[in-house]
Amino acid sequence: MNESISTSMKDLILNASARMTENCHSMDFIVSKGNRHLPDRGSIIGILKDLRRVMFPGFFGDENITVISPDYFIGDRLPMFILL
Repeated sequence: MNESISTSMKDLILNASARMTENCHSMDFIVSKGNRHLPDRGSIIGILKDLRRVMFPGFFGDENITVISPDYFIGDRLPMFILL
């Protein structure tokens, strides 16, 4: 990897990390308070598995993406995330 790409990737990761840390400090969603709790580990793992199927169709799932329209596949999968 050339040095300028490596530096820009490093800056991107550091910036993303700083923004996520700021978000955690500015919101109380990380800590359970009252009736609010984080989802259980199994739910998070399921969401991430479903999301990676949308992001990388045919790689993590058993869909034959050569016969499925990308618009249909993504449109069929994304609404499940809205319902969460």
